[in-house]
Amino acid sequence: ATSLQTAEAVVAGQTVSFETGRLAHQADGSCTASTSNATVLASVVCAPDISPDADSLPLQVHYLEGAYAHGRIPTTPNKRDRGTEHETLCARAIDRAIRPLFPPGFYNEINVYATVLAAHTPHPS
Repeated sequence: ATSLQTAEAVVAGQTVSFETGRLAHQADGSCTASTSNATVLASVVCAPDISPDADSLPLQVHYLEGAYAHGRIPTTPNKRDRGTEHETLCARAIDRAIRPLFPPGFYNEINVYATVLAAHTPHPS
């Protein structure tokens, strides 16, 4: 059983709460980050062995911002599971931020999933 751990930090004048050990137990690591505006689950899965044909870090970043996070339930399902331009740009920003943190020669395949669980946007009045 994984123990629940929490921490808080002030970033750009806003309190961010971090929690690990509650969600995504099958991932190699996961963390929920919450502010007053949003909650994001980040989970990471890493292959135990080095990819035999890899000559660079095989890192894949996926960012998903579902309609349910904003309280909307789509009436028609998307025919193609393709991310929006905003989701692609967020995934690239995450990739660019974390890629330099891995040591040289680390060639294990890594998948990072960042999912917006809740986005508290004000309703128009």
